[in-house]
Amino acid sequence: MLRSPENLPVLQRARPDGTTIDVRISRVRIIARAKPIPIGEKSTPRYVVPGSNHHIEIVAELDEQGNEKRWRGIIVNRLQAYQRMAAGQPVVQRDHGPHRKFLFSLSVGDMVEITRDGKREICRVERISEKDIELCLHYDARTSAERAKIGKTARIRGNAEKLRQRKARKLLVDPIGRVFEAHD
Repeated sequence: MLRSPENLPVLQRARPDGTTIDVRISRVRIIARAKPIPIGEKSTPRYVVPGSNHHIEIVAELDEQGNEKRWRGIIVNRLQAYQRMAAGQPVVQRDHGPHRKFLFSLSVGDMVEITRDGKREICRVERISEKDIELCLHYDARTSAERAKIGKTARIRGNAEKLRQRKARKLLVDPIGRVFEAHD
C-alpha cells in the first residue's frame, strides 16, 4: 500500500538539544504562481488559469487624418480564443474601435518579413507576449535556449511598435516553399 509508513519519504529534523528526529511526509502542498480568473455563473464561480497565449492582434493607432501613429499588440490567450469560438465570434477580432485599424495577427510559427540591417529578412514567430515578440530567422533550427546563450545576434526581439519600425508584413509559406503576402 502506498500510504503505509514504510513507503513514505523521511525528513530528518534537528531538535534544540542536538538530536535528530525522523518525520514521515504524508502530504505535500504545492504552491504555483498563477493568476486564475473567474468563469461561470455568479452564484457558483469557478477559477481557471487562462493558459498560454493564442495570438497577438497587431493594430495601428491612427490620428485624426487617418495616418498611423504607432502599432499596438493585443494579446489573446487560449481561454479567450476558446470563449470567442464557443460564442460563434471570430477568434481573431478585427474591429478595435475608432481610430484603430487591424493589420494582422501573429501566432507562434507564423512567418513575418522585416527589415534588419538594411535588408529584408523572413523570420518565424518564436514567442509572443504583451510586451515582447520574439522572432528567429526562418532557416535557424536551433532551440530558443541555444539562441539565448549566443546572445542578441541570434534573437530578434521587440514589441508591435518595433515591428512597425522594421516595416513588418505577415507572410504565408506553402508546403513547397513559395512565399505569399498574407491577407488577414
